[in-house]
Amino acid sequence: MARNRILYILLVVGCVIFSMAYTSRISALLLIAVLLYPVIAAMFAFVLLISVKAEFGAKRIVIDKNEPFDLAVTLKNRSILPGVPVEIYCHIPDREIGLFADKRVFASVSPLGQAMLSVGCVHKYRGSFECRIYSLSFVDPLRIVRLTKKQKDVLPTIFLPRKLPLEDILSTSSGEQSFSPKKPLTSEREDFSHVRNYRSGDIMQLVHWKLTAKQDELMIKQFDSVNDVRAAVLCDFNVYPGECNVMLRTDTVIETALAFVREAISKGIYCCVETGELTQEETINVFDIPTFNRFFEFMSVIPAKLDVADFLYTFDSVDIDSASAVIIVTTELSDELLARAKAAAKHTAVFYAYINLSLRELPGDFNEDQLVFLNIRRAGERGLKTAAERVNDGGK
Repeated sequence: MARNRILYILLVVGCVIFSMAYTSRISALLLIAVLLYPVIAAMFAFVLLISVKAEFGAKRIVIDKNEPFDLAVTLKNRSILPGVPVEIYCHIPDREIGLFADKRVFASVSPLGQAMLSVGCVHKYRGSFECRIYSLSFVDPLRIVRLTKKQKDVLPTIFLPRKLPLEDILSTSSGEQSFSPKKPLTSEREDFSHVRNYRSGDIMQLVHWKLTAKQDELMIKQFDSVNDVRAAVLCDFNVYPGECNVMLRTDTVIETALAFVREAISKGIYCCVETGELTQEETINVFDIPTFNRFFEFMSVIPAKLDVADFLYTFDSVDIDSASAVIIVTTELSDELLARAKAAAKHTAVFYAYINLSLRELPGDFNEDQLVFLNIRRAGERGLKTAAERVNDGGK
């Protein structure tokens, strides 16, 4: 625009010289037209300024992270002048970098009409964000006059974490012991207290098939709480020194915890998820599909940086004796935490799911009878199986 203004000034100077050298009606009209153009252009832009409005085409977006999507923006023009061009200054996920960024989008809208823009977007982290339209700018056809007005429109956007199967999480793990990671996540309950009719969301593993065959109706085994097999899932949301990508760390903790919880409830195992004072109750109970969906929605929108209790305090608050398995999901590998995990492994099965985002070499020996150490590598990548193959091939 600055270059156009310089060219316009040169044009005015040229017209003045032309009118002085050739005093005629044509030179005078040409000079008047050139001098009046900024006024007409300002009126043109001002009419568009008060008559054009931009807003998002949706009220809310919920989509998986790393999935490309088109963001709809609607332009409405209530004037008889064409909006050419209209500049929209907004804050949206950039498809190139996969993060939110301030962008300028150019469009045009016909007189007394509306236009729908489709902007390609993608975001590589889960969480709750807001797309925003900050302002609209209008310029004349020669791009000499520019007028801007503030435009406030907000679109809540939620990017969901991946629902990974436990097999995909374990496929990126190296160094685990011969003790099967899935063995403690198996319910062998036979001492149910009664049966009841099937309700939506019940786990099919709890169906009483003999009674179902007799009554020709799905019947579900109901267990007393004292007999329930329980798994304690400990999510470490503390930020540790040296962590450069907090959002990726939070994502991988959440997705790993979700994978373990899904595996547990698919086998009828009651899960107690410790989040370190993220909620007033501190513990989230997951025991069927509906409660897992609520747990998934909660984990989808928690912020990347959290003020939570020290993870060692969270670990000490868990009743180890009442859990058939303890699952520790953390990006920290400290001697103190590892010692407590080994001590807990004397009473129950313990998974130490260490999310090794830096791919660093692990010190020490983790051989314990009941301690399953999972060195989860490349957990933040989109294709976990492909990443596991790369790790097994020496990173080629």
